Amino acid sequence: MGVSSADDAAAPIASLPGAVRDHVARRLSIPADRQETFANLERVYARRAAITKHGPSFVPMCAALAKDYAEMGVSYAELSLYNVVEAGTLAAIHRDLPAIDARRAA
Repeated sequence: MGVSSADDAAAPIASLPGAVRDHVARRLSIPADRQETFANLERVYARRAAITKHGPSFVPMCAALAKDYAEMGVSYAELSLYNVVEAGTLAAIHRDLPAIDARRAA
């Protein structure tokens, strides 16, 4: 995953200065200790879209979610995904998610 620059060249998030990464993380976060308005949720979701709706990021995000959930002791989760009906995403689900699930179960 990366961040798009003005010249449209991708910059890996890990290569950004720490203060910039922290700022990006804050702008993409929803605090767990309070309620948010629908308008604020829409802003956060719009900011996340560049990452979450980026096709090549789909499988790595699923793997990261599975790893995080496994570390928390979660054995089952359902995700609401907007684009599972798109051909590329559906193919990735059938191709890669069984292996992710097998790693989680191991």
